[in-house]
Amino acid sequence: MKKICILLIISLLLCCFGCDQSIKEYAEVNITRLSYTQVNYNGGYTTEYIFDFEGNTATKHSFIPGDENGKLETIAEFTDEQEEVLINKLYTYGLFDIKKEYKATNGIVDGGGWDLKIDFIDGTSKSSSGSNNSPTTVFSNCAKAFYDICRNGVVGLVPQEYYQPPNVSYAFRSSEGEHSYSPYSERVNYKWNGFEETNNVYILNETVSFAHTFTTETAYELVLYTANYENYEKFNKCIVTSYNYDEQLSGEKIVFEDGWFKQVEFDLELDKIYLIKFIFTDGDFAEYTFNTKVSD
Repeated sequence: MKKICILLIISLLLCCFGCDQSIKEYAEVNITRLSYTQVNYNGGYTTEYIFDFEGNTATKHSFIPGDENGKLETIAEFTDEQEEVLINKLYTYGLFDIKKEYKATNGIVDGGGWDLKIDFIDGTSKSSSGSNNSPTTVFSNCAKAFYDICRNGVVGLVPQEYYQPPNVSYAFRSSEGEHSYSPYSERVNYKWNGFEETNNVYILNETVSFAHTFTTETAYELVLYTANYENYEKFNKCIVTSYNYDEQLSGEKIVFEDGWFKQVEFDLELDKIYLIKFIFTDGDFAEYTFNTKVSD
């Protein structure tokens, strides 16, 4: 019994250590300013990001040699709470502990370089730089933290699947044997990884120019498929709802409801607005819309 208890405790500890991805609290000297500058060696195009933690603003300054005025824009204004979240993430992901210098490998001479400087309230600072080399994992994680606050990865590119839900691919099959392909329907509403967007379904259908047209002489079928779904988490449920083509979205009717699929087909009614909704395990969702309004 004693052996079993000891093994159980060890297993629980290993589990905790292996799964602990929580954000740590930064409790060291307050940071007043963070700047990150990147330069393209081919032409010298330079971009400088400055996070002012006293004024609670983030700016982006882009210029080429000889025109240092360039373009200056404010990319974020944030609260003290948002600042705290950002600094805690950067601290957890290791940005404040990277090496002083990251030298190029294999004799690379073109490409680009970067400089990072962190200023503290006590007057001290920390600097790091790199040339065609960087702490890849640290920058990749920190890019998402920066994106959360200013919609810009700053130290790296943020993959689209981090901030946008997957698209749905579809095609129309007509009774005449013709196919009208449209790679994606129009995204209307979503909640995804902390990012949200809300639009009016009726207004969107009134204002967007869809590539397809419908006539009363032809019967149509919708083909939904996930071949272009890419590296996204699979949805738990897909619900397709039709509405009358009016501002009130009257006549609501569920025409399809199921879990993950590779491809599904179902008949369409004319002069309807359709809403396709994907639901995910964590409560995130994505809605897409199109209509079958008959052409005049």
